[in-house]
Amino acid sequence: MKRADLVLMMVRERHLGRPPTPEDEHKRLDRNIFKSMGAWQWHYLKFCYELVQALLLVQTFDAVREAWRHAMRMLMRCGLDRTSTSTVIWLLHSLVPALDIRLSHPSDCYRFCRFTAFGFPRLEPSVIIHFQVPDILEPLPEKLIDGSGVLSHIAAVTIVKAKLFHDMTALNNSSVLLQKGLPPEIINIIREKLMEGSAVCTNRTIMYAIDQTSIIQALAAQIKRLYQAVSRRNQRYWPALFDPEIHMKARPAMAIPANGSVEEMQIALQHTFDAWLESPVALDTIRWLHRSHLYLASFQPGLLERSKSSSDSMLNEGTSSGQ
Repeated sequence: MKRADLVLMMVRERHLGRPPTPEDEHKRLDRNIFKSMGAWQWHYLKFCYELVQALLLVQTFDAVREAWRHAMRMLMRCGLDRTSTSTVIWLLHSLVPALDIRLSHPSDCYRFCRFTAFGFPRLEPSVIIHFQVPDILEPLPEKLIDGSGVLSHIAAVTIVKAKLFHDMTALNNSSVLLQKGLPPEIINIIREKLMEGSAVCTNRTIMYAIDQTSIIQALAAQIKRLYQAVSRRNQRYWPALFDPEIHMKARPAMAIPANGSVEEMQIALQHTFDAWLESPVALDTIRWLHRSHLYLASFQPGLLERSKSSSDSMLNEGTSSGQ
C-alpha cells in the first residue's frame, strides 16, 4: 500500500472513530475524498505536504521524484480553491517548479509557472494535455513578472533562464571549431554532448545554427528583468539566498504569506534553495549580477544614473566572449 493511501486510511479512521469498512468506501460516490471528508480534508492535505517535505530531506533523485508525484497528485485532485485547503495547495504550487528543475525538466518548470501565472486553475489532466507547450525562449509573460506571481515561481524561472544562458553561450563558443576545419559531423556530436539535458537539446534549428548571439542577448535581458522582478516582489530574497543559514532553519507558519514579508521570502527560499545549489552556473550568474547591483547602488543617485548604461552591458559580456 502506498504511503499516501496509508495516510488517507489513518485520517478516515480518525474521522469515523473506527477503521473504514468496504461499505464506507462505497459511500464515496465519485471516489473523491475531498467531497466526503469534510473538514478533515485539510488534515489529509497537511499530512501529504509533510510527507513531501520529509521525502525531500532524503536528498536523492528518487526521493525528489516521489515528492513531485505526491505534490502533483494533490494539485490534480483539488486545484486551488478558497477554502481551508487553499494554504496547503498554495504551498504545493510554490514547491513544484523547483522540483521540476531538480528532476532536469526545465521545460516543465517553465510550462507550470506560465500556466499558473494567470491564476491557479484546477490541474485536471484534460486541461494540462490541451495546454499549449510554450517556447522556453519566448519573451517573459508580463503576468509572471508584474508582481502578482508567486515568488518561488519567478526565482525558478530565473534558474531556468540563467542555465539556458550558460548553455547557449557554450553552444555559441563551439562555433570556433568550425574555423579549425573540423568536419561538421564531429562538431554536431560535440554540440549534442554539450547540450545534453538542456531545454533546447531537441531544437535542431538552434542546435546546429552557427550564431546564437541574438538568443544570448535576449536571455541576458530576460535574466536582468527577472532579477528586478524578484527584488520588487520581495527585496529580502536575494540577500537571503547568499546568506541562507538563519532562514533555512526558520519554520514559517503554514499560511499564505503577505507579499514582501519575511515569511514569503523564507518559504520561497526553502522551496528553491536546493534547486539553486544543484544549478551552480545559475547561482554564479545571479551572484555576479547581485554584486554588480550592490556596487552600483553604493554610488550617489547622480553617479548611479550615469552608470546605468554600464550596468546594462555587464551581463552581455557572455555574448561578446562567444563571438
